[in-house]
Amino acid sequence: MLPLEASHHSERLKKRVTRFTQIGLIMAALLLGKDVQKVVAQTDTTLQKPQAQTTETEFRNPLYEIFGDQLIDGTQLELKNKVFITIDNSNSPKMLKRMVEKLESEGVTAVMFPNVGNMSINNPDEQALYKKMYRDGFQFGYQPSEHQDPKDPKMTFGKLDDDFSYTLKIMRKVLDDPNFHFEVARAPLGHFDARPWMQLTHYRQLVNIKWNVYPRADNTQKYFNRSFPELSEEGKIVLLHILSADETWINTYLGQIVDRKGRDSIITFDQLIAHH
Repeated sequence: MLPLEASHHSERLKKRVTRFTQIGLIMAALLLGKDVQKVVAQTDTTLQKPQAQTTETEFRNPLYEIFGDQLIDGTQLELKNKVFITIDNSNSPKMLKRMVEKLESEGVTAVMFPNVGNMSINNPDEQALYKKMYRDGFQFGYQPSEHQDPKDPKMTFGKLDDDFSYTLKIMRKVLDDPNFHFEVARAPLGHFDARPWMQLTHYRQLVNIKWNVYPRADNTQKYFNRSFPELSEEGKIVLLHILSADETWINTYLGQIVDRKGRDSIITFDQLIAHH
């Protein structure tokens, strides 16, 4: 009998293999000019988001629908009234350290999408920070090493996959874990529908993480109140960068989220990925 953790992993893998089989059929439909929406309807509906949970713009976009349960955008039912914190880039380890300390003071972890091109991988203090985050329950997702735009006309699946392998190698070294692997990814500039990106996440079996709260666009109390009502049908995925405005947001509003919605409303990586 499999241990409980292995059993969960096995079920997750079965779902992922099933979904990627569906993705292959849908991509073939795109290439052949078939009606993608009909193909989506004919695949396993248990892995699709309810139509009511999808915005009109997203529903019109067949490329978006390809990802199915391999894209987390906050509309999933299991994320109802939950908050998930994510951090992009890796340009200032000192600021990152302060942001991590504030998160941990509230009992919160996050997923970070580092650009390893900005990391000083031989700096012992920076390595120690990432190792501590990893030990403390923070997780790391894939984002291109130099934040390359997957919609750049010069970008190809081969270039992106080479970058994935390079980034994975760097993170294994930094975290001192030869078995580390990426489970999630985030497309720079939100270009999840770029063909090289879709090919990469299909091939590498990655779950895409979007966002629907972007504090840097509006760091006001009014925006916070609108983004984090006490009850929300939609889960809130927060996109932070290692910038002073985002550090201010954590210092100002993280405690308010805990007070308003409860600490249990801020979910961990394992809770987020459990259904995927």
